[in-house]
Amino acid sequence: IAKLSLEDYIGAEEDASIAIEHNPFITDAYEVRGVARQNLGQYHEAISDYEKALSMLPENRGIMFNKALAQEEIKDYDNAEKSFDELLQAHPGFDNGYIGRAQLRLAKGDTINALYDINKAIELNKNATNAYVLRADVAIKTEKNYQQALDDMNEAIKLQPHYAGFFINRAFLRYRLDDYFGAMADYDYAIQLDPFNDVALFNRGLLRAEVHD
Repeated sequence: IAKLSLEDYIGAEEDASIAIEHNPFITDAYEVRGVARQNLGQYHEAISDYEKALSMLPENRGIMFNKALAQEEIKDYDNAEKSFDELLQAHPGFDNGYIGRAQLRLAKGDTINALYDINKAIELNKNATNAYVLRADVAIKTEKNYQQALDDMNEAIKLQPHYAGFFINRAFLRYRLDDYFGAMADYDYAIQLDPFNDVALFNRGLLRAEVHD
């Protein structure tokens, strides 16, 4: 677990395997090894570990969630959605479960049901930052509703005011709404937060060229 926290995924996998050799009924060891393998891109092996852990703890929320994410990584969308469905049947108040299923449904092109999940996540947790970001993305891609997307990005920024990526996203929306001053201010602040952010620097350069600076 310490190695996992230090992002030493190879070491974490090795230690978890040794623990399992000593005692094949330690549920935490399968979960830790699954997370390590998932971070190493070994998704099939991670799923196998999660399934073993779930055979002992069939309704463990974290393990169910990670298994669904691993299935999504290998584009096994049908089984991933089934896993999310089982997770939310067992834990209907788990907002991150709805966000995860929404991301999956967006990957499948199912924006209607994805939007249902996003709204459900926000209903359960008004501080679900990722739900606002996802809803903004849906508003842009389905309706080009930049004002609605801007409203959601404002909520995300209130909740996480020190993440440069959100200011870059908002700058794009402000630009689309012809608020060049606001867009420039957002790029400036994003670069204050992350001085070597290439996206913010490049986009600010484009905007400055457009306004003849």
